[in-house]
Amino acid sequence: TLLMSQDYAQEYAELAAAQKAGKPRTALTVAEAFYAKAVKAGDHDHAVKALAHRLTYLGEVEENGRDAAIRLLHAELANAPNQTVISPILHYMLGSSYYNYARQNSYRLRNTPAATTDSVPPAARPLEDWNLQQLKDAAESHLYQALDLARSQKTTLATIPAIVSGDNERINERPTLYDLLARKSLSLLSSPLLTVTDPEVP
Repeated sequence: TLLMSQDYAQEYAELAAAQKAGKPRTALTVAEAFYAKAVKAGDHDHAVKALAHRLTYLGEVEENGRDAAIRLLHAELANAPNQTVISPILHYMLGSSYYNYARQNSYRLRNTPAATTDSVPPAARPLEDWNLQQLKDAAESHLYQALDLARSQKTTLATIPAIVSGDNERINERPTLYDLLARKSLSLLSSPLLTVTDPEVP
């Protein structure tokens, strides 16, 4: 299939084997090498798939997987702030991560003062130290940056088949990466959590 190109068949097989054997650290090592290989080759769609595996297994091996994932996304974004395909998806992943954390912890966050007064705290700051407004601001910033980059890059989904798994219907409905990210981002940006000064969960 398009998803399993010959060039990365070994990497996908090694990931599947490590997962089946219950070895997340091995899988993480494979995913890291896979990501580096795909980025170097310019295979952005497979790089994104490898990144998703890295995030999954990082969450399994780190005590605080969510914070570790945030740090990883920021580190990769710093390495390639304008990388085709990868950078807008990194921004989207960050925006959705901040949004989801805010949604899942909204009650506690509304009743707990933040540990920092920064408008948006540094990426290394644990999420439990943030308040709801700071998470809202970070989520909005990254989601809008994702859309701005995707709009300027004009990448068609047909050129990144691993991301859409050869789904022709999806490609026809949303032919560019911008279309895909816009649909996903706008559902978050239109949420009451991100549309009022005192964010609330619907």
